[in-house]
Amino acid sequence: MASITFLLKDSKGDKESIIYAVIRKENERAKLSIGKNYMINPILWDKEFQRAIVKNSHKQLKEAKIKLDKVEIDHNKLINDRINNCLNHFNKIISKADYDQTTLSINYLKEEMKSFLNPNSNLKNRSMSFFEYIEYFIEQREKGEIKTKSNELYSQATIDNYNATLKHLENYCKKKKIKLNYDDITMNFYHDYKNYLFKEDLSDNTISKDIKHIKLFLRNSWNEKYHNNRIFEDRSFERPEPKQIQRIVLSEDEIDKFYNHDFSNNPKYEKVRDMFIIGCCTGLRYSDFSRIKKEHINGNYFKILTQKTKEYVTIPIMPLVKQILEKYNYNLPRQISNQKFNDFLKLAAEEAKINTKIPYPIREKGLTREKFIKKHEKISSHCARRTFATNAYLNDVPTLSIMAITGHRTEKAFLRYINVTTQQHAEKMKTHPFFNRKVIKNVG
Repeated sequence: MASITFLLKDSKGDKESIIYAVIRKENERAKLSIGKNYMINPILWDKEFQRAIVKNSHKQLKEAKIKLDKVEIDHNKLINDRINNCLNHFNKIISKADYDQTTLSINYLKEEMKSFLNPNSNLKNRSMSFFEYIEYFIEQREKGEIKTKSNELYSQATIDNYNATLKHLENYCKKKKIKLNYDDITMNFYHDYKNYLFKEDLSDNTISKDIKHIKLFLRNSWNEKYHNNRIFEDRSFERPEPKQIQRIVLSEDEIDKFYNHDFSNNPKYEKVRDMFIIGCCTGLRYSDFSRIKKEHINGNYFKILTQKTKEYVTIPIMPLVKQILEKYNYNLPRQISNQKFNDFLKLAAEEAKINTKIPYPIREKGLTREKFIKKHEKISSHCARRTFATNAYLNDVPTLSIMAITGHRTEKAFLRYINVTTQQHAEKMKTHPFFNRKVIKNVG
């Protein structure tokens, strides 16, 4: 009789572990990871019930004096849903075999579950529809089979953006009750899809990004001879120009307020806050400031190879950053996923009352209007980098020096990136000699 159980790769460690689905049949066994997005810390795993713990009343958590927050509970529920789906699929395989009176080998069970867990694993051997090609396109880049022009792995952020476009296309087809293939991508589709996204209250930048990705998917699949539709070359099938919107930037006073807030009752918030402050003082991306080590320090400077551009940057170490480094004895908190970091950051900023209201464009029922939001509602790890660039600019640090750290190639791109209000521009101009020219009286 075949069975399936779920266990951790490392049940005794203190770091997140892969969860294995273990298939057993007589004296044979096979194991498969349920996915890298479903990892869990062993202390949050119920070994007896083979499920993630989702209630703070659980004996195991009480003994360890651990309390789950909403982010962790939601993540653990997703894990349990994944396990339940795996179990249901496995039982369907067994039930069908019993009905058909067929004998299942361990290899057959493994391949069936592998196809369920990784539905695109055999895609290369099939003629691909448009949606199948998009999934294949993403999978190749996710696995590192295809790299960037500079021979680097695609970032997770890029992969996530591709997946977001795929999800939007799937929802569009579901809403319209249609099937979409290569030849269906026409100018009529182009206009209808943009209108659909607009009515779904997605931002102009999201719409722009989706059209960019669709053109990319079409071009690549055309190059690989899956279709003959060259609509992507049509000038009318253009990517809408991304619009500059109000970005979240913390002033120097807000940085001080955030840093001085007492998080002694919530160490998770304190660690996330401290890492965010380092980002505000270095201009590094999350992928870089989250992995700073003592080895990156050279005197009073950081020297680090940035993950996105693969270029070295040298950054002066501000006193506040040095204070944080010494606080952790130069061993900064371990890196967590960007999503978890952002979730905790919003909660920490809310507790610290980073609640300055700013105008923010939102779309409701297809109409764009201005709404005033509190900064903590939209704060994220990337706000640290923009905060650094903006505050450095307002403090008259030479633009080229800031760009050497942020990596912007042109001043135009840099000025679009920072978030300086018209009032701040006016205040900077007020100190310029041009605006302080003395009037020379005409004598005589």
